[in-house]
Amino acid sequence: MELSGKLEHIAELSRQAASSPDSGELVDLVCGTARQVFSCRSVALVLASEDSELLSIKAASGLSDAFIRDFHRPVGTGVIAEVMWAGSNLLYDQLEPGTSISAELKLEHDPVSLMCVRLEVDSRAVGFLVCESDAPSAFTEDDLQLLKVIAEVSAVALDRASLRSASRKLIMMDPLTQVYSYAYFHRRLTEEVERAQRLNECLTVLLVEIDHLKEFRETNGWQATERVVRDLVKLVSSSVRNIDVIGRYGVDEIILYLPETPRDKGVLAAERIRTLIQESPTSPAAPTGQTVSIGLASLPENGDTVNRLLEAVTAALLSAQRAGRNRVQAAGAPAAG
Repeated sequence: MELSGKLEHIAELSRQAASSPDSGELVDLVCGTARQVFSCRSVALVLASEDSELLSIKAASGLSDAFIRDFHRPVGTGVIAEVMWAGSNLLYDQLEPGTSISAELKLEHDPVSLMCVRLEVDSRAVGFLVCESDAPSAFTEDDLQLLKVIAEVSAVALDRASLRSASRKLIMMDPLTQVYSYAYFHRRLTEEVERAQRLNECLTVLLVEIDHLKEFRETNGWQATERVVRDLVKLVSSSVRNIDVIGRYGVDEIILYLPETPRDKGVLAAERIRTLIQESPTSPAAPTGQTVSIGLASLPENGDTVNRLLEAVTAALLSAQRAGRNRVQAAGAPAAG
């Protein structure tokens, strides 16, 4: 393909990148365009895992699904590390099978010609884009520069996906405590109530409020108060099961639902939380320990909808506070003296 044709294809790819909301489709288009522009056997967009030192293929053209699925390689210290960490661009006209370079960069078949450039997002190496051919001298220095341009388009798609993932997390999570935001918790609770009713199962909701937090804040300030809230949430998280779900309800409240938990076991769980918090100092500013009041409501005893359960658990919490705080109050039960 003539240079003008290559530039035209890359310009179209850039236009697609500017308008496409789907990063998955875009990285597939990147690989397809690169394969067409350079008339090569295969192209792969390879990424390093965030939680390990393994590489995997994010998108490809000219490779089998089985190979893509099974492709896992260490970043290592060889030529791949030079690309990833030193930013070296690779261009090979004639690779001999069985050499270390060929083995490291090989895709599904032994490469004869190959070029490879680093992928960066926010100046951070995240992987590389590699093209290989079964013909010698298939790529030129100009091709290598064009591949760098295509890699920049890939980075746009990856950055967009990363931002979207971060935005989803921000919507889901409370930034202070890193438990679910109330909006997301409410959605999960709605789904769980529907599931429990469909399967004729029980469910318990707990509403936990830190006692006298307003007075604590006025005396110790916002930063100390935030430490108390964060530490309290950690304590609660450590005392419940993996299937139990926690959300931030207000400034000084957290809310939980306990799937498949009847009322009596819910009371035991709530008492365990209350005792743990009372006996565990949550801040240097609160050396004698913070206390909480806990309201409790259960499905089906206290309501058959999310709204009714929330009304019942809120009323139960209010009863616990009126009875002197630092206690558990189940909806519909006599207030403890």
